[in-house]
Amino acid sequence: MKLLKYIGLVTILAACKGRIEQEIIVASPVDISDNEITNYVEYCNNRFDICMNYPSNFNPEPEPTNGDGRVFSNKPDGAEIRIFGTTFSPRSQLEEIMQSMKKELEIYNLKQDKNRIEVFGFNKENNNLYHEILIIKKQAKSKNDELCSLSFTYPHAKRKKFKSYWRIISNSFK
Repeated sequence: MKLLKYIGLVTILAACKGRIEQEIIVASPVDISDNEITNYVEYCNNRFDICMNYPSNFNPEPEPTNGDGRVFSNKPDGAEIRIFGTTFSPRSQLEEIMQSMKKELEIYNLKQDKNRIEVFGFNKENNNLYHEILIIKKQAKSKNDELCSLSFTYPHAKRKKFKSYWRIISNSFK
């Protein structure tokens, strides 16, 4: 009986000789395009009454104990979002902030009105593009104002990917 099974197996294998095709499949990494679908999550800071939507592929770092804001980072791409508030009194502090930015950045675009400043520039030291919005909030019951800041930095090489991110993030800043 065993001999009969053996002969049958050999006959089947001989009949299939040359007809067996083998396909080797090699796994390769999938590239995600610069236009990948991104969900957004809302972050609000109650202390300074500011909110923004940040991409879900950015990780929130722990909030400081004073509750003045938060940092969100995308370490694989080297990008970072910062949203903070602070109290300040003299308008001269704002001029100091602007002078500091002008030293650190090659400013591409600067929009300024009475209570809002928007900056877009390039940091030559780290090859990052830099966006920032500063909003001055008048406090009726205090002689101090609040300065609220939203900034976004990312490598120049990733500008195609992150340009659309900034549009959504900045439009949600309130």
